[in-house]
Amino acid sequence: PLGTAGRRRTVSDLIDQPARERFCREWDRNFAVSANAGSGKTTAISRRLAAMALSPEGAAALRRTAVVTYTRKAAGQIGQKARQALLRQLRESGTV
Repeated sequence: PLGTAGRRRTVSDLIDQPARERFCREWDRNFAVSANAGSGKTTAISRRLAAMALSPEGAAALRRTAVVTYTRKAAGQIGQKARQALLRQLRESGTV
């Protein structure tokens, strides 16, 4: 999609970017993620879970984390994407 002045949109064009960054960075907070289909909810949740799993301080928080969704399909997608994100991060770090 095109942003202002006919240029391609970037992540910095998102009006909720500060909230997205908080979601990725602040593990000691509770968040409710609500957005339209295709907005990146599943990806954001999956990346957060993978980052927590790989971090020494995040591992404790992960044990206290609950992800609630309305459908089994969405729950399965979050689990699958979280595993994929975790494996990708492990490969990129040279651990796998």
